[in-house]
Amino acid sequence: MIDLPEPKRPLPPPQAYDATQPLIVFDGVCVFCSGFVRTVVRFDRRKRFRFATAQSPFGEAL
Repeated sequence: MIDLPEPKRPLPPPQAYDATQPLIVFDGVCVFCSGFVRTVVRFDRRKRFRFATAQSPFGEAL
């Protein structure tokens, strides 16, 4: 039996954001998802939410 190396997985990103604020990861290609994010941004007057697209390096690492 041959031992194959495990596939490399991306490491989770370092804490480059404030972990106390909610993070919404969304599909940046999806028009519906982008509309949802625009709606949340419009009503999020306290700037509570952070956003990342799933296609970004940060989103992929998550």
